[in-house]
Amino acid sequence: MDDARGRRAAAALGLDIVGTIGLLRLAVERGLVDASVVIEDLGRTNFYFSAELIRTAFAEWL
Repeated sequence: MDDARGRRAAAALGLDIVGTIGLLRLAVERGLVDASVVIEDLGRTNFYFSAELIRTAFAEWL
């Protein structure tokens, strides 16, 4: 799905928009996954994220 198109459709429906890091943070908050494992696994992919974003999103668990 095109990200921009999907976000517009979600916004039009009044849905909250959560990106990949936001979704992973929710999973960590709910105890579904371990933050350090998520960050390590994500680092092995081609998904780009900044160290600052990770520090901000997962500060409570680092």
